Amino acid sequence: MFTTRILRYPPGFAPGRRRRGLLLLGMTCLGITLPCFSSMAGARPLPRMEGHPSVSLRVQTFAREQEIVTNPIRWSQFTYRVPEGAWVEEGEVMFEFDMTIPEDRMKGVENKLAETENSIAIRLGRIREQLIDLQDRKAQLKDQRAVQEARLNYLRVLPRKEDVAIARGRLEVAKRNLEAAQLERDTAKSRLERDLIAPVILEQAQTALDLQKARTEYAQKRLHVTQLPAHPHDLRIVELRMANLDLEIEKLQGEINSREEILRIETRSTDRQLEEIHREKSEVEEELRHTRVLAPRAGVVIYTSRLKRELASGGKSAKGMALAELPDPESMALRGRIPEEMRSIFNPGDPVSVTLNPMPDVELRGHLHSVSPLPRDLAESSGLGDGDEETGVKVYDVVILLDEPPGNVPFGVYGQAQIRTQSPVSGPAVPLSWTRIRDGSHHLSVNGTFRSVDGHPVGAHFIIQDEDVKLADLSPDGTWPARLNEEDLLDTDRVAASGQLQPLESIAVNVPAIRSWDMRVTRLVPEDTQVAKGDILAELDSERINNQVNDASAEVTRRTGIRESAAEDLALREREGAFQLARARNLLEIRKLEHESVETGVSSSQLHQAALDKETAEIQLAAARRDLARIERAPELNAPAERRRRERDVRRRELQLEQAQLQLRQVQQAASPVERSLARLELARQESELASLESSTTRRISQAESTLRRRTRQERWRINRLNNLLEDQESLVIRSPGDGLVKYENLWDGVGESKLRVGMNAFSRSHLMSLSDSSSMVVRVSVPERHIRHLKEGISVQVRIPSEGTRIWQGEVVKLEEILVPAEMPSLRGSLYANIEPPLEHIIGVEVLLHDSEQADLKPGAIAHVVFPFSN
Repeated sequence: MFTTRILRYPPGFAPGRRRRGLLLLGMTCLGITLPCFSSMAGARPLPRMEGHPSVSLRVQTFAREQEIVTNPIRWSQFTYRVPEGAWVEEGEVMFEFDMTIPEDRMKGVENKLAETENSIAIRLGRIREQLIDLQDRKAQLKDQRAVQEARLNYLRVLPRKEDVAIARGRLEVAKRNLEAAQLERDTAKSRLERDLIAPVILEQAQTALDLQKARTEYAQKRLHVTQLPAHPHDLRIVELRMANLDLEIEKLQGEINSREEILRIETRSTDRQLEEIHREKSEVEEELRHTRVLAPRAGVVIYTSRLKRELASGGKSAKGMALAELPDPESMALRGRIPEEMRSIFNPGDPVSVTLNPMPDVELRGHLHSVSPLPRDLAESSGLGDGDEETGVKVYDVVILLDEPPGNVPFGVYGQAQIRTQSPVSGPAVPLSWTRIRDGSHHLSVNGTFRSVDGHPVGAHFIIQDEDVKLADLSPDGTWPARLNEEDLLDTDRVAASGQLQPLESIAVNVPAIRSWDMRVTRLVPEDTQVAKGDILAELDSERINNQVNDASAEVTRRTGIRESAAEDLALREREGAFQLARARNLLEIRKLEHESVETGVSSSQLHQAALDKETAEIQLAAARRDLARIERAPELNAPAERRRRERDVRRRELQLEQAQLQLRQVQQAASPVERSLARLELARQESELASLESSTTRRISQAESTLRRRTRQERWRINRLNNLLEDQESLVIRSPGDGLVKYENLWDGVGESKLRVGMNAFSRSHLMSLSDSSSMVVRVSVPERHIRHLKEGISVQVRIPSEGTRIWQGEVVKLEEILVPAEMPSLRGSLYANIEPPLEHIIGVEVLLHDSEQADLKPGAIAHVVFPFSN
């Protein structure tokens, strides 16, 4: 018993003329030709033979190691560039730049630095001057407070023994003077009785005695006042004045602390600002030092595709952009492709013979160095596909190393290579002429009907690897299973379909949503690497994001300084308001005490002084009148001028007496109505000032709080923006979101799409790679709708993977699509004028899970044939 299959093409693939050409190309790559059947008709199968299968392929020379030359400056034109393909020695000039833009940028940075330094010096100098003025005012207030404190201490110790002793001493002196004046008057009186002196002398002595009596009485009253304690109002007034001075000193100290803090904030902000300018200057200086790009090693110059595009369009190269490549001649290798079905028999180390087009007569020897871990479509590697269309033919990339690389072969040269297995393959063999090739596989006539058979062509024979085939059942001729029509595929007693291996679970790895257009790939994890969650997959670099982070950090520092200044201003206004209010309240209390003193209080010292002044004025007036009367009694003895002088003296003494009497009455009456009104007016004015000050203080504090809230919002917005940029910067390091096998995707490199590699530009949300879970693999195939009645989830199927040899895998249907779709009609694609009517049959998608797939190293993308357990 044997099983035949309906071989179905993968989705998007149909055997048109182009695809038939691909199949013929695959036959040529396999080194297989169809010999004439008549010449081998009499040949017989061999019981068993051993051989080394081989495959021919087209190869191209390339460098496995190369130096990438990047642009060290920003957006500058070239004044010289070495021609592409030229040989350069290490240290030789490759590119020279027009330095006009960097030089202009340096002048701008220097001017900006000078302006910033000048503005910083002016601003900081103004703050320092304000700080010095505040400190001087504080020193003056401290001196005033010391005076008031001394005055308070003096009032608190009243009566003082020293002052009382002094007052007693003055009273004692006044008494002695009074006794002397009394003796002088008595002596003058005695002498007048004896006619020894004139009467005027006695009058003068009497006047001096009266004056001294008044002074003695005043000294007695002063002694009494000195022995009294200080008035409470006087103490309270001095205390309030000291409290106001303390408030002013405290306020000035707060202003000094605020100014010092503002000075520190401004210093930090200016330092950061200068640091950013110096950093920008150092970057420009670094650019100015790179007026030319020197070759890092000897080699052939190869321009990058992006540089070619910029040169063709007249654009400028960005900083860090790859300009050229210098391949290492010692790392020359060959690359090519082998068909998927041949992958299982070739391994690294297999011998290779190579013939290059420039040297067709020279056969070079080498060995197979590596085989790509994952297959890819032939259209992807050769450029035959149209858009997203695939051929369905899978190939593996191989790298071949030459044992003795020729020294005169450039990179990019094509040639022909033949890979031969190092280990022999053994098995039953038949002549190669017995085989037929259809649908990319070998067919043999088994019991007169051609069927697909596993094996390898070796020379003129075909070594069979299919254990189900017996040599006795083979024959050189046979018939093909009948076709229903040209559009149908092979029809046998078993239903089969083809599809691609895909992981049951796959995670797409994309570039995060980063707002930048100049991201470049700087590091990649090797393809086909098994990674765990959190491992670094790729690293990107973006000069724009780095500059934005630096600018945003500087802006945050500036905004933080502004916010801190606003907070200090609010605290300063609060302290200033509290000081002003406390000071105004103290002044109000002083005004109340003064008003109370005006209304009720009488000063003893003032009363005594006024009484002394009145009595002294009366005595002096009486003496002046006596002098004037004496002159009037004897006018002939005195000149008129002397008389007029005496009259003026009398008038002056009368005015002095009148003034002393008025002052005495004022002191005795406590205060006049005008003084009381003035005291009440000052009290009302102080109350009004306090109310107005409270209102203005509340308004200023409210304005400062509003300013602080606005500055805080601005700072928070800048911090959020910096955090977003930092997240973008952190997102440049792409980590694995889960466990899986790494598979690169294609990206646009500026000219066309190619596989992901270091140095390529990446954009936001670009699909970089995928992580495949190879432990659970599925095959997605399409089955005609007529077989729906046989399909159900859980049925067992057989799966064969050509790239993994002859092993038959067991599978299980795990999913059926809910919606049918029209079957694809290849004729609709082959001609513009073809019939465009919809097909008469629909298909259903089926998903098959492979059992024990974790026991083998299955690769996503490999072709798999699924055989269902029901007939057509």
